[in-house]
Amino acid sequence: VRRRAIQFFEGPVPETRGPLSEGRTKYSRPRPGAARMYPETDIPLIRVTDELLAESRKHVPRPWKDTMKDYMSRYGLNEKLAGQILDSNYLPLFENVCSNTRLPPTFVAVSLTESLVSLSREGLDTSFLTDMRLSDIFSLVDSGAASKESVLDIMRFMCQNRVEAEVAANRLGIRALSEDQLRNIVSTVVTSNMRLIEAQGDRSFGALMGEVMRQVRGKVDGGRVSEVLKEEIRKALAGKR
Repeated sequence: VRRRAIQFFEGPVPETRGPLSEGRTKYSRPRPGAARMYPETDIPLIRVTDELLAESRKHVPRPWKDTMKDYMSRYGLNEKLAGQILDSNYLPLFENVCSNTRLPPTFVAVSLTESLVSLSREGLDTSFLTDMRLSDIFSLVDSGAASKESVLDIMRFMCQNRVEAEVAANRLGIRALSEDQLRNIVSTVVTSNMRLIEAQGDRSFGALMGEVMRQVRGKVDGGRVSEVLKEEIRKALAGKR
């Protein structure tokens, strides 16, 4: 009020007025001037000091491109996966799993982005897969109790039946095979296909890999199956020389 009164000594003050029922008008608000886009007439001004600016700079988020490059470098993700995980709700979980397990970051990122999107497109309600339940799935894989290839099936079963990760793995019958069990299966396949191995040598790998995977899919990582099968084929060929 004091400020308005002082302004009247300088002459009529530009203002916006509202109508009254008896035909008169009343003051509503000041007329905006050239500085309209800067000081807000209804909010007290804040003095911007060097100290305030320095403190504010500490809280400015990193540029998106810099953060992308950092995640690509730190976790070995490609640009697409780095963008997907940064733009998802699972970034804290991703970092936690990568820090506390031996699982490949690319596998973790794919599971938390593309796998969950795939289940949603199937019409499943993925809200059941909370961070804690997803963490339990990764723990099963990290401990060797389930394979990476089985994760999507475990997720799907959990969404459909509202059960925990370990229950899903048991009911699906996809608990991981031991090393001895895997070697016994591979050895049996190699022994029963000796003619093919003798005829094609290392080129027999593709056919035998398919046969082994039909028996162990979801129970052992494909990479480990490949290693053991190549080893057994080499032994078989060496024994025939």
